[in-house]
Amino acid sequence: MKKNVSIMITSLKQYENNYIESQPDEMLNTSPPPDYFGFERIIVCLEAYFSANIFNDFTVKPYIQQLSWIVEEKIDVAHRFIDCGLGLRYYINVLMQDQIFAPVVYLAMHGKPYGNIEVSYETDINPEELCEAFKGFGTYPVLVYFSSCDLFRGEKGKEFAQEFLKISGAVAVAGYKKEVSFIDSLIIDTMFLSRFYTVQDPFGNLSQIYESVKKDYRLANDYSGFSLFLNGNHKIPNSAFEKQSVIKTSD
Repeated sequence: MKKNVSIMITSLKQYENNYIESQPDEMLNTSPPPDYFGFERIIVCLEAYFSANIFNDFTVKPYIQQLSWIVEEKIDVAHRFIDCGLGLRYYINVLMQDQIFAPVVYLAMHGKPYGNIEVSYETDINPEELCEAFKGFGTYPVLVYFSSCDLFRGEKGKEFAQEFLKISGAVAVAGYKKEVSFIDSLIIDTMFLSRFYTVQDPFGNLSQIYESVKKDYRLANDYSGFSLFLNGNHKIPNSAFEKQSVIKTSD
């Protein structure tokens, strides 16, 4: 175990040195293949441990893995735990360098007001670090989904969302303005993501998907402050999933 931990720390340190020395243009020189905009069914989940209690093993992983069953189509799930800003930058850079064009990057971790996330009981990632980690990430249509309480609280939270969209280039960012329970956030997240992966043109219908979730689950409204922010400067190509369907809402 000690050997594996040592290898991991050494790898992250090497990455940190390379990250600092690399020029941004060299790191961000990625673009999707010409036929990409049929959208791969991929979701990348980066998660922090929700408790310091070693007997508390809450994780969103099994719920995210059930998306395939919900939508009746295979969705490839990539999941990694992170506990520091360096780890976040590392995995975002892996996606960029390996040209993994996931339409959704899902971050599950404790949130704090105005764009701060808690990745361990001693470590937070502040808004500036979050924006820097995702800088230039949106070279293809992507939704960054923060399953984190309080992240978009108040005007400062809204300003963070707008700054994140500007710096990352993502099509949209979603998350919460208020504190929300683990199970309620999972219900909201699962409803939104399952509809995202079944609607014909998800990026062209983000607002409709968002409104349908709020309509069908009342706790997605004022209780949680569930929020969606769109990047008005992002131009989305004509796109569609192979399987056409519609957003279903309850009467």
